[in-house]
Amino acid sequence: MTSATLNSSGFNPSPSWGFEPKKVQRQAKNGGFDVERAYKITKSINALAKKVDTEWLSMPKQERDYLRDFAYAELNEDGQIPSSLFVKIRAVIQILWWKVNGKDEALFGIFDALHELIDNILDQLEREDPSWNSELEDSIISAKKEFPCLR
Repeated sequence: MTSATLNSSGFNPSPSWGFEPKKVQRQAKNGGFDVERAYKITKSINALAKKVDTEWLSMPKQERDYLRDFAYAELNEDGQIPSSLFVKIRAVIQILWWKVNGKDEALFGIFDALHELIDNILDQLEREDPSWNSELEDSIISAKKEFPCLR
């Protein structure tokens, strides 16, 4: 998914969130943060992840659509974070560069916060899907049958 797709919802995340997700990702990939800014962004992302977890249904539809597109844009076709050899090599080089420049802890905070945000978005999207509730119910029933201690 491209940034044009993300912007198709008409939602502008910067004013309400205090950061723009795609800009944060570009800067993080290039190591373009000072440590103080990285901690502020991490705090904002964590706050948004909590908001997604607790207030999803009361969020405006445009904002939810933007978040959905953002989360899907971060996954590859298999629904996983890309793991090609090229991506892994590039990640190792970036990590070494951040380590040498003393930015590794702050930047890993951003990546952890983004991971939490994406997980929370995907959790909410699953809950919106009617088939998810039925699958969850079936799984609980199966687990109770298989493991009597859960009754």
